[in-house]
Amino acid sequence: MQKKQFKKNITLVLPVSGKSSRFKNSQPKWILSSPDRKLMIQESIKELDLKFVSKILVICLKSHIDKYITINSIKKAISDVLDKKIKIEVCALSESTTSQAHTIYKGIKKNKIKGPIFIKDCDNQFKYTISPGNNISSLNLNNAGLIEAKNKSYVEINQKNEVLRIVEKKIISNNFCTGGYGFESASEFSKFFLEIFNNNLFKGEIYVSHIIHKMILNNKIFTSYEVEKYIDFGTLEEWKKYQNKYLTLICNLDGIIFKKSSKYLNKGWTYEINKKNIKALSSFMKEKRIFLFIITSRPKKDENKIRKYLQKFGIFINRIVFDMPESSICMLSNFEGATSYPSSSAINLPNDSDNLSEYLQNLSNF
Repeated sequence: MQKKQFKKNITLVLPVSGKSSRFKNSQPKWILSSPDRKLMIQESIKELDLKFVSKILVICLKSHIDKYITINSIKKAISDVLDKKIKIEVCALSESTTSQAHTIYKGIKKNKIKGPIFIKDCDNQFKYTISPGNNISSLNLNNAGLIEAKNKSYVEINQKNEVLRIVEKKIISNNFCTGGYGFESASEFSKFFLEIFNNNLFKGEIYVSHIIHKMILNNKIFTSYEVEKYIDFGTLEEWKKYQNKYLTLICNLDGIIFKKSSKYLNKGWTYEINKKNIKALSSFMKEKRIFLFIITSRPKKDENKIRKYLQKFGIFINRIVFDMPESSICMLSNFEGATSYPSSSAINLPNDSDNLSEYLQNLSNF
């Protein structure tokens, strides 16, 4: 059977002009930085397969451009997570709209978008191949882990994965929308949006699900496709939960990983390991995404030897600072509304103590 050939002409639409009301006392959520040094908008698209995408449209507020980030920086951020060259456009709206669907309509009209589009929320991440046609990205609740179920829209599908119903903020099935919506054409999206908007068919905010609902009533067929590796950033709590998967660990080499030694003592610098602490640290590095920052009084000329030696025990170092003074250490760290407080913690161990594992257990939920 011959595979269906798709044109590579989809526009990926990223509407980010919302109020970020669930992220109080912070910047607009789409430009918040993740522990991986990426913006949330980058995190939201980095797992997508964009082989059928020829253009990306970011729709934001002009006030965001004026205060936080330039258009060129937005384009650079998006291009940095792409594995191919794609045209990137930024539509800066002068004022807030009444809804996400309204924002998308304004962006389509202002930037004269034609052909198939795929709309993607900026506050989650999933693995998915964007393809042409009327489609919805979804996930079965049984495969989703812990999520805020009440905040989602839900789809009822038949055996062909065709969408029979889509309802906002009401659980009608085990399948919820993950924030990805494909439309055969931008003009068709705009047509049905205007029908709803101009005739006040829905009270309050118009969601993309309302557009799809209206189209299904007009005999348009939407297909539901399941995503993989779903991560939700939709609330401040969920964003912090994602952040907590990462940890920068600053660790003294001597007295914790190696037994305490000195260049002036009889044996000089030794490589006698603290077996229990090594085992505890290696195990901990499998639980979280650790950025390991080692500090030591040893000279830099020993760097390769230290790295190779510790790699034998599953300890991979990201950075080492050498020639540190033998003094007390004070860590100054910042936090904001979207960063967990406290943003740093300290563990003080006596020299050559071997009970590091007890303390690392407490860091598992830090």
